[in-house]
Amino acid sequence: MNRQKHRWTPEEEAVIRKYYPEKNSRELSEMLGRSQRAIMRRIAALKKTTSDTTESKRFEDFPGNDIFLIASDWHVPYFDEDLALDLLSTAEKRQIKRLIIPGDFLNLDILSNFVSFPYPLEKELNDARELMSLLLEAFSEIIFIPGNHERWIMRKLNTPLPWGVFIKLISESEKIITSSHDYLILTTATGSWRICHPENFSRTKGSVAVQLADLYHQHIIAGHSHHLGLNISKSGLYIAIDCGGLFDEERIEYLQGTNLLPDWN
Repeated sequence: MNRQKHRWTPEEEAVIRKYYPEKNSRELSEMLGRSQRAIMRRIAALKKTTSDTTESKRFEDFPGNDIFLIASDWHVPYFDEDLALDLLSTAEKRQIKRLIIPGDFLNLDILSNFVSFPYPLEKELNDARELMSLLLEAFSEIIFIPGNHERWIMRKLNTPLPWGVFIKLISESEKIITSSHDYLILTTATGSWRICHPENFSRTKGSVAVQLADLYHQHIIAGHSHHLGLNISKSGLYIAIDCGGLFDEERIEYLQGTNLLPDWN
């Protein structure tokens, strides 16, 4: 086999840099005639070498009781109020002052193809502002990663829109830290942890997080799947966690129909 054709050309890398993350790995795979897995690997490699100042913030080892709460997939306005109160109660009891939201804080079903009666955008943003104001009272820092639902609106606008600019529609607080990517890295005594909202979804619980762990050689805490569970990667070296969500599944319209989706957690 001629290995030359497997090498990445500067032209191919330029396409990835130009269109990612506006186009996901599947779309880039179709554009470049590469496998989706190869595209994902190249995206990861390019992220490691970029000097762009918008790269994910990298958090180093935290001393003492410096602990995060991680809560993904709220899908405002369809969040579960009891779960939100449990989160605030946990933060208060354990004196946890930092929160990570790995995507899909908003639902934005006005842009969805699966919703018959979308929630008004203005009302959704108002609900999000009210919830965020409560979170800002409880936490000294909130790290906010965009999920696929947030990326809907950025793609629909057909113009570059930094995530940090969009989030100002919800809050202008300086306590909110944003990333332009779908992940951040926590470097701890137990190893490197990738907190992420991956593009991929599987009906098989835990499978995406398990694959990502060995692909990136990191422990994984992943949103997006709406599953909840802890697994070990196939190599046995990494922890792979699906972190569920703070949504109320009884309020999600397309869950009320007949489908093959596994239970959400």
